[in-house]
Amino acid sequence: MVRSQSHGSTTVMEIQYTTIAHILKTAATAALIWAVCAIIAKINHKSHLARLPALHGTGSAEKQRQAYLYSAKKLYFDGYEKVSTSYL
Repeated sequence: MVRSQSHGSTTVMEIQYTTIAHILKTAATAALIWAVCAIIAKINHKSHLARLPALHGTGSAEKQRQAYLYSAKKLYFDGYEKVSTSYL
C-alpha cells in the first residue's frame, strides 16, 4: 500500500518522481556528452594516423625503406620548424 503524504500542495511521490526525472535527464546529458567526446577522439585519432608516413606496395623493400625514412625526416623537420618558430 502506497501512502501519499501531503507537504503543502505536492506529495512525497510527486517529489520522488521529479527527483528521478531530474536524475534521468542528468544521466542522459552526461551520456550524450560522453558519446560526443568519444566520437571526436576517434576522429582525431584517425586524422593523426592519416598524417603518418605510409609504405606503398610498389618497388623493392629498399625503395620502401628509403621512402619511409625520407617522409619520416620531413615530418620531423616540419614539426621542429613549427615548434622553433612559435617560440621566437
